[in-house]
Parts: sequence; structure tokens; C-alpha cells
Amino acid sequence: MTSVFLRATSATAMSLAVTLMPALTLSADLSQARAGIQSTVDKANALFHRSASAEEIAAALFEDDLMVTGEGEKGSYRNLKSFMGSLAAHTAAGPRCTLAIVDPIRSSGDLAVAFLAEHCTAAKAGEPEEDTRVMFAFRNGAHGWRVTMASFSIGKY
Repeated sequence: MTSVFLRATSATAMSLAVTLMPALTLSADLSQARAGIQSTVDKANALFHRSASAEEIAAALFEDDLMVTGEGEKGSYRNLKSFMGSLAAHTAAGPRCTLAIVDPIRSSGDLAVAFLAEHCTAAKAGEPEEDTRVMFAFRNGAHGWRVTMASFSIGKY
């Protein structure tokens, strides 16, 4: 016969496990999202640093249905094609920018939102370095975690 203490302890442990199960699953999902997003950011940084074309960077980082808005822009870009000119101009100065994830990442299923810091060294000697705060919405699809929406403002976190 099982003691009352053991039954109570087992019931409490089972209750705790059932209560924590969604949190543990969420934590695993978040870890997978973070790893996938970090991989995407690492690929983008490698492309930036080897002076890859805007097309190569876009293929690694962005979804075709990308939407972008940001400080100083006259409007928003409603798809990747409309953003390509701006991306090409941004990367034209060569390998000077690096993206870094700023915690935390929030995720649910195939969608995640992350704050990133972009730091760019001076384009020319004597010019200032540039820092941008970026919020990316990522979607996990056929090509992994890629950006589907972005908003940016000038400055550091």
C-alpha cells in the first residue's frame, strides 16, 4: 500500500509537470526559433562581409512578401522587389555593416519577432559610423527563418 505522503507527492509532481509542460514546449520552440534566426543572421553577416550582391543578401535574409518601413523613408516598401534598390544602395559601400540580435526573441509557431542592432563602420574616412535599431518579424518557411516585415530607426539600443 502506498503512503499518503507518496501519493500526495506524486500527485503534486504530476500536477507540476502538467502545468510546466506548455512552458517547456514554449522554451523548446523558442530555442529552435533563436537558433534558426541566429543562423539566418550569421549567413547575412557572412554575405555582408564578403561584399555579396544585394540579390544574394536578399535571398538569404528576406521573404518575397517583405514589408519595410523606417525612419527617413518616404513610405513603406510593400514587397522585396520594391526594396531591392534601397538594399543595393545600402550595400554598395562594401563590407561595413554587421547585424546582432538584441534579446529577447518572442516566437509562436512559425513566426518570431526580434530586435536587432545594425552597426556600420564609416563609409569613407572622416565620416561617422552608423547605428540602427531594427525590429524584424521572421517567418519559418521552406528556406528557414527569413524576414517578412521590418521597421528601423537610427540609433543604438
